[in-house]
Amino acid sequence: MEQEEIREIKDVKEKLIQAALKLLETKDCDQISIREIAQVAGVNSALISYHFGGKAALLGKAMSIHEQQLLKLFTDLLAEEHIDRARAEQFATDLVEFLLKYEGAYRTGRRNEIIKKNQGAEQGGNPDFTAMQFKALYHMLGQLLPGRSEETLQLKGIQFFSSIVYPVIYIDLYPAIGSSLAIEEFKKKYIKVVIDTLLS
Repeated sequence: MEQEEIREIKDVKEKLIQAALKLLETKDCDQISIREIAQVAGVNSALISYHFGGKAALLGKAMSIHEQQLLKLFTDLLAEEHIDRARAEQFATDLVEFLLKYEGAYRTGRRNEIIKKNQGAEQGGNPDFTAMQFKALYHMLGQLLPGRSEETLQLKGIQFFSSIVYPVIYIDLYPAIGSSLAIEEFKKKYIKVVIDTLLS
């Protein structure tokens, strides 16, 4: 196979993956059609089956990339030796923005965890991935709250996670709150409140 042909194949595959990721910003996997992916990528829809074997495999690849990007937020945090309040606020902001950007992917992942659990699977989701997330949170909280017990850090970690994820899921309901603040300003103030609560 010629080098030019190899580059063209890689280019098409990358366009399809990026198109899938783009669509996952606003839709979950069940709402995305082959035609939509091809249209966003600017390629023939038949190439999805040709390169990936079908829509499910392509979206699976996109979801895997999404998970690795999300994981990097936590591994970077875990690698830091000195974490202060400002860094905690930045991490919370980055996490909120990432989850909001890929809201469809997050909803898909969460729904798949629930389905697996209801179908009798021992544990939904990726236990190693979840463990890494909480390990990074305990690392951050341990520096912010020195001397606190392991149980306290675990409870604070769950508190942090729920305080960030729950509002992301229901972001569409923001107008019903009746706040006079623009949503970006509201998010900044909300994150400060989350960190204040964690440090109390």
